[in-house]
Amino acid sequence: MGAGRSGTTALATFLNASENVTCLGELHQLPQYITENSACSCGQPLSECDFWSNYRETLKPFISTEYSREQQVLESHRSVIKYLKSTFSASKLNYHKANADLLTEVKCNTGNAILDSAKYVGRALALFSNDKFDVRVIYMTRDPRGVVESFAKKVQTSRSMFSACLYYNAINFLAEFACRTILRRRYLKVRYEDLLNEPINTFNNIGQFADIDVNDIISKIEHKETFAIGHIVGGNRMKTAGAIEFRKTDNWPSKISHVKRLAVYGLTLPFNLLNRYKP
Repeated sequence: MGAGRSGTTALATFLNASENVTCLGELHQLPQYITENSACSCGQPLSECDFWSNYRETLKPFISTEYSREQQVLESHRSVIKYLKSTFSASKLNYHKANADLLTEVKCNTGNAILDSAKYVGRALALFSNDKFDVRVIYMTRDPRGVVESFAKKVQTSRSMFSACLYYNAINFLAEFACRTILRRRYLKVRYEDLLNEPINTFNNIGQFADIDVNDIISKIEHKETFAIGHIVGGNRMKTAGAIEFRKTDNWPSKISHVKRLAVYGLTLPFNLLNRYKP
């Protein structure tokens, strides 16, 4: 859960290396992938993918009109506050049944915890509201200057500095609201910078929180081995790389001017203070 360009795809890829985790990618995009028979990260259309082709029947409810209508309501940013009412999503059976059937079947086949890297606060709360799941939410934050610099790139959805700051503030406000009122002890906040600079401690904390074995992840980092992307839907352009390396550097400080740094810092000041980001 968190703002785009905060490192969630990378974190999901690293976690996928655990023997206890199967990452499915950003499942809010699954209906579109099924409808268009888009390519899995392995390069094969979903219907021909070695992984996703095993779930053809289970995937069909995701492209129903009912699912689409309920998804728009349940995953909407505007609906986040409504999750304070426990009965908000009780009647949204198509959405909950489709997700429950897929996640349960994948878990039965793999024996693993299932990782959905969708990022949407609304989706996290929708899954959390379904009593069929034991949901643990990882809330990812990143220095807003790194987020703004990433959005400035002419890839996928780019944003201006001001637009990126507004977006950053809105998403993190919703995430903080969800964590403090609804999720409470069922979330773990992870700073992208801690992931890069203190990976061993960070992954040990995640492992303890999510009850997963992270030894394989730590071993790959220590031995500088690559991390396979796996079979995911959604995600950023790195998903087509096949595998990625863990790196301990963040490049934004060398790519953003001093004036722009101060401007971004001021525009996102509350979250900089909250998350201990220095000017």
